[in-house]
Amino acid sequence: MRNFLLISLLFYSGILFAQPETDIFLFEVIKSGDSYQLGEGKNITPRKGYDNQPYFTTDSKSILYVAADSKGQTDVFQYNIQAGSSIQLTRSKYRSEYSPKVMPGGEYFSVVTVEKDSTQRLWYFPLQKEAAGKVLMPKIDSIGYYAWYHKKKLAMFILTDPFSLQRTHRKRQKPKVISQNIGRCIILQGRSDTLSFVQKETEDDWYIKTWAPSTGEVKKLARTLDGQEDFCWTPDGSLIMGDGSKLYLRDPYEDGNWKEFARPEVGKFYRVSMSPDGKYIALVVYK
Repeated sequence: MRNFLLISLLFYSGILFAQPETDIFLFEVIKSGDSYQLGEGKNITPRKGYDNQPYFTTDSKSILYVAADSKGQTDVFQYNIQAGSSIQLTRSKYRSEYSPKVMPGGEYFSVVTVEKDSTQRLWYFPLQKEAAGKVLMPKIDSIGYYAWYHKKKLAMFILTDPFSLQRTHRKRQKPKVISQNIGRCIILQGRSDTLSFVQKETEDDWYIKTWAPSTGEVKKLARTLDGQEDFCWTPDGSLIMGDGSKLYLRDPYEDGNWKEFARPEVGKFYRVSMSPDGKYIALVVYK
């Protein structure tokens, strides 16, 4: 059963099987009142292969992302927005890193590491330089995605059947289930500790929901665009989702629908991420 579920997640997330040819495009965001527009896009990974999972650092000055070599092994890179260049942060043999995120405190970043035996655990590395990593939580396997909501606590997409959202303390390593039938996007709601995620209630009914660590309450915010599960937050509390080659905006606390606000001229994309200061958007674009 574990091997079957691992294959399911790897296929679902594009981790080992049939990695798509993708690039990461960076756009400047122009805000006027309540409206948003995008400046001209820049391909920050102009090369062949798989470049994916952009994550803005807390200061909005750089982006962590993963890139695959000719054998399909992925490492973590850091793109400096002002300099317009990238440096490599990991160079692991027999392991691939995914989902890089800066850890609370800012000195390290964490990754989902697919180890030689296909075990998927969380590792951590020092930020700003290339160095060897260490296993962060050796007792917890089958992690697909995750988000830090406290300096010692995180929520994880765990490869159960069905996929589940679980929380744990990094030292105690005793996960507890928050929700099930979830999507891959797990992010904080702005600068709060409230977690947001997609729950797939039925095959056709998908919703963005939040979970508050202080109360344990799960709330339904908004229905997703049909078949879409990648989203991000603007600094003023609006939601952004993409569909095909269009970007949509929605206030989750008001009645209404998703409103198209941009058509980036880069073709079809899926993952979308906004910098904490709201000045940039990164899109993962299919070649």
